[in-house]
Amino acid sequence: MTTALLDGDVYLFQAALAAETVTDWGDGVWTLEAHEHMAESALAEMIERDLEATKCGDYVLVFSDSDRSKIFRKDILPSYKESRTKKRKPVLIPYLRKFALQWHECYERETLEGDDVLGILMTHPSIIKGDRVCVSIDKDMKTIPGKHYNAMRPDDGVYEVTPDEAHWWHMMQTLTGDTVDGYKGCPGIGEVRAKRLLDGSPVEEWWELIVAAFEKAKLSEEEALVQARCARILQASDYDFENKCVLPWTP
Repeated sequence: MTTALLDGDVYLFQAALAAETVTDWGDGVWTLEAHEHMAESALAEMIERDLEATKCGDYVLVFSDSDRSKIFRKDILPSYKESRTKKRKPVLIPYLRKFALQWHECYERETLEGDDVLGILMTHPSIIKGDRVCVSIDKDMKTIPGKHYNAMRPDDGVYEVTPDEAHWWHMMQTLTGDTVDGYKGCPGIGEVRAKRLLDGSPVEEWWELIVAAFEKAKLSEEEALVQARCARILQASDYDFENKCVLPWTP
């Protein structure tokens, strides 16, 4: 049986948002209503839709640690995802999370984001039995080898990311950064220059070239390592299961 590993953070956001109704009462008065049963139904419909699209017989929802201040990347880069704290989130997310934890099979781990839990489950040989498909709209998940599905691009179907391709995407993210997540990559390097740098060189030279690019921008190898560790979506080899802690990525 193939199991769909579902990006629960996205599911909660989209289902909770679908359950909100805004009403203009006139005279400058607006109200926002949120309906629990609508959120529950939206969540169920999303799960059913993606199970059908991926032809999976089972699923698990994967969540980030609810205390975002404890996410391990904050220790690497304190400004990580700082801008996101200022944005309003659908009001039913906390309710829907409790509902999902009660009625669906879910995974979450302290200090880890949902992406990291997805990455660990995708690459661990036995936590999830059988084949797996990672279901997420996050482009960062291309840094994880295995089968993937993006519900925002259904025509792509289920596609495979090889270990070499996953490594390539990690190095790309290290160079280009992710302004939404709050890490900037290497100044002056966008996707075109990053692709040219990586595609024109053998894999074993990539890190040296990345360090050289950072040094050209008057930044140290340590700064390059900060960016690489922020960009790294954890795999099973990056996590100490006995001590429940992250093993920092090393080139």
